[in-house]
Amino acid sequence: MKNIIFFTESLVTIGGVVRVITNWSNHFVNKGYRVENVSVYQGKPYFELDSKVKFTILDIKFRYKLFKLLDIVPNAIKLYKFLKNKPTRTNVVFNKSLYVELVWILRKLGLLKHLNLIYMHHGGSSGFKSFYLSRKSVSHRVSMMFNAFDKVVCLYDDEKHYPKQVDKSKLHFVPNPLSFERSNIDFQE
Repeated sequence: MKNIIFFTESLVTIGGVVRVITNWSNHFVNKGYRVENVSVYQGKPYFELDSKVKFTILDIKFRYKLFKLLDIVPNAIKLYKFLKNKPTRTNVVFNKSLYVELVWILRKLGLLKHLNLIYMHHGGSSGFKSFYLSRKSVSHRVSMMFNAFDKVVCLYDDEKHYPKQVDKSKLHFVPNPLSFERSNIDFQE
């Protein structure tokens, strides 16, 4: 059986990413995959998950500024302990860039090689320049993403001149899934 684990900061609050992860989880579990969703916030999922989707709360702290540096090693250890015994070739999809340093550290230590690690950027490929590289506090994450993750997924390709940190061979485009049937309605009308 194929396995997928979705990591984000919170599945207990409303949001577009939460809806997408819920839709993907429900889709894949009904296609025979073993699916687990991981959130760091306590609570129950905001959107309805299929009863076959496992929901886990992982005690990782995402604080900011100086405290963030103090949390990196304990968070990396918690993440490693959670993932180390997962079945080989499990697809682990991380949505929040706060996980990037943790995954990068673990991969640099030669750990988690048995897993397919995927980073999901919930936006277009121009976000590497306009969001990450334009902010000093997160600009380092672009090269870390492409070094640590096996694949990086965006919703669409809207970049004409990729920054040097982007490894285009790892870049893939997957649009948001729909949770309803499409119709032939012309929305311009």
